[in-house]
Amino acid sequence: LCFPSVALLQAQWGWRGALWFIAAVLVAIAVVHAWVLAGESIAPVPHSEQVVANAAQDATLGEAFASRAFWALTLNFASYTFVAGALWAHMAPALAAKGLSSADALTVLVCIGPAQVAGRLVFALLGRRFDLRHLGMATLAGMPLGCLLFALGHSLAALLLFALLFGMANGVSTLVRGGLL
Repeated sequence: LCFPSVALLQAQWGWRGALWFIAAVLVAIAVVHAWVLAGESIAPVPHSEQVVANAAQDATLGEAFASRAFWALTLNFASYTFVAGALWAHMAPALAAKGLSSADALTVLVCIGPAQVAGRLVFALLGRRFDLRHLGMATLAGMPLGCLLFALGHSLAALLLFALLFGMANGVSTLVRGGLL
């Protein structure tokens, strides 16, 4: 929904006008959130015995910092986030440079969201059957494959396949990160 809306705003008011409108909407949302959150504080929910027992098994911050696995995961997730953010920031101009029409570029961009949902549904259906680390590795393989398709692809079909791989990898990675940590 965002990409078509932004495209419409840009067509009506140009990119500066569109950004001003988006900024105004975000400020309005922030004001509403601040107003809602300024109310009475919510009482803490008492923890069950299982939650307390699980918390006792958790690593301390010092133990996490001493672990190679912690730093490997941190580097991996930070790199993944950097690549995904850079890709999002440059995707629309890159699609235009590939010669896609605005409508085709919008089609590619809009397909990423449903691909994220599809990836999460696949994860929900199959996630418990596989080791989370193996799912994480498969998910992270989807990003470079998607980037390769994006870099080399010029046809709408190749770029839609990119949207599917990138979207599914991005959607599943959110769940895998939460599960691993």
